[in-house]
Amino acid sequence: MQNQLFHALRRPQAGFGPYRSEAGRGVATHVGTARDMSVCRFAEGALGAVFRVERGELRNPRRGVARVAQTRQAAMYLVHVGSGLTLTEVGAHFGRDRTTVAHGCRMIEERRDEPVFDQVMECLEYALKRWMSVFGEDAG
Repeated sequence: MQNQLFHALRRPQAGFGPYRSEAGRGVATHVGTARDMSVCRFAEGALGAVFRVERGELRNPRRGVARVAQTRQAAMYLVHVGSGLTLTEVGAHFGRDRTTVAHGCRMIEERRDEPVFDQVMECLEYALKRWMSVFGEDAG
């Protein structure tokens, strides 16, 4: 099961990476390494499972409902903090501008004052670092 998840997260998928521009803004088109892509896919899958949001909704070029937007923000935050990717690199993977990623990270930081949400994010950060170490990735 673990290997299936690993391969599913590494597999190139249509519509992922440097896709769509956000509200007329130029979105970075540099996708980065396979490691970066797999980290982003892991975050999408983990946050989607925790908050019950489909991966397709997270990749939607539109904001979507608040629940989806907040889940996407949490995924971008997790990737930025957990893997050390820059805001520009995170934005390229999620099809968002770096300023949008920065805003999302600020929103998640504010929510970390809520004890339950903070505990969930701590567990997800641990899971990301563990996942990266199990598959031979640099844990940052």
